Amino acid sequence: MRIRRAYVCLFPLAPMAACVALAWPQSASAAEWSITPGLDLRETYTDNLTLASRGAERSDFVTEVAPNLAVRGVGSRMHLNADYVMRNFFYARTSGASNTQHQLHAAADATLVDDLLFFDGDASLGQQAISPFGAQVADNGNLNGNQAEVRTYTLSPYLRHHFGHSATAELRVSCDGVSSSADNLLDSQSNRVHISLDSGRDFRALQWSALYDAQRIDYKSSDDVDLKRLSGSLRYLLTPRFAATGSAGYERNNYVAIGEKPEGAFWALGADWMPAQRTSISISAGRRYFGNTVSFAAQHRARIAVFSAAYQEEITTARSQFLLPSTSDTAAFLDGLLMNSVPDKVEREKQVSRFIHDANLPPSLVAPVNTFSNRVFLQKSANVSVASRGTKNTLIVTVFHTERDPQSAAGTTASTGALLDDATRQNGVSALWNWALSPRTRLAANAAFSRASAATSDRHDDNMTFRMGVAHQLHPKLNGGIELRRLEKRSSQAGNEFRENALTAFLLMNF
Repeated sequence: MRIRRAYVCLFPLAPMAACVALAWPQSASAAEWSITPGLDLRETYTDNLTLASRGAERSDFVTEVAPNLAVRGVGSRMHLNADYVMRNFFYARTSGASNTQHQLHAAADATLVDDLLFFDGDASLGQQAISPFGAQVADNGNLNGNQAEVRTYTLSPYLRHHFGHSATAELRVSCDGVSSSADNLLDSQSNRVHISLDSGRDFRALQWSALYDAQRIDYKSSDDVDLKRLSGSLRYLLTPRFAATGSAGYERNNYVAIGEKPEGAFWALGADWMPAQRTSISISAGRRYFGNTVSFAAQHRARIAVFSAAYQEEITTARSQFLLPSTSDTAAFLDGLLMNSVPDKVEREKQVSRFIHDANLPPSLVAPVNTFSNRVFLQKSANVSVASRGTKNTLIVTVFHTERDPQSAAGTTASTGALLDDATRQNGVSALWNWALSPRTRLAANAAFSRASAATSDRHDDNMTFRMGVAHQLHPKLNGGIELRRLEKRSSQAGNEFRENALTAFLLMNF
């Protein structure tokens, strides 16, 4: 059964591999490849294996055996990046609980015909929290019902052509799928057509673009959702570093709305400002069918630090959020820090992946839980992050605030979970610090706090996590160390509080 499930989940990788194979003959000779197998061994003692409420805790020893494989490849016509881990868990005191969890992150792009036909694809597989009001697992070895496996894929061939320096046209067709091991999130597939026409370099002062986007989401055993948008935008350079922006259009969405009819004209006015070469600020305000809207984005890149801030409001779904890259991905933060010192993308990806693995860093920092729901919702999200890397110290700090309000009726694109899971407010802050004690020894500490509040009741849950560990390079391809963690949850609802203390010893091997 496990073999069949893995085959079905990884089936979308076949078209990705086929497109890379088509681009291979003309790029193989110049391609840079890195294939790194590995094996991670961990032994953990936890005093609360199931993250049970006080008085019901049960301790256990958890053994993890995790073979893994990392593949990197870049040629003149294709790019491939894939990481796979098979995490096998065994329990000393809990018979019959042994399990295997798969984690996959794969992305590929290829140029099939120069200046005409291209392909993008990605696939993912991993464990996700079902609800922000359940136990937030600090390690997948914990046995808890608030975790489920989520599988995603996206296949996107597209045509792109440059009309000299006048304009660029693109026709993109995308097919994607999202499925999970939980009933709260219905299996779904989506087909999408994206057509755009953008001005070229001939239009220096006044830049323009036109866009049409249509998506149909097909939910298993539930109503389909249609999202369509037609828009145009202008950008006028008032000075070399300051531009006025504007956009307008019409959107028509098809779902059973619980508020305003989900269609109508929209507009936005804003500005882009680059006060310095490595600093950019964008802001806009406008109106859509659900009300007034505001968006903001700012970034500053220094020699050893990156600062970013963003705020946006969007109509989206849980499945769409699972298809997007994580905003708290540790690799993304480190990639931004190394962009100036390591301009080569392949080498940068290698260094980031090796640093995260060898230092035993978490793959992501605290982030809002993408609640398992099949409803359309309005999401308002704000994120601020600061990342810095010096000779011996690496520091990443993130802050987020997210509000979600359902826009579709629960009985149509139904959410299996409680209504309080569908209308939520989430806030959080986290800090990750890594200190090189010596050329071969690193100390890592990670502290995080998050709060989830229900918009329809007075319930709020607070989650606090602290981890500290030391990793030492025993051999050029062997790292070992220990880590201490503490996890605590406090809730305004009785019976939902717990604490966990755990100690882990690990060996991380590359071959």
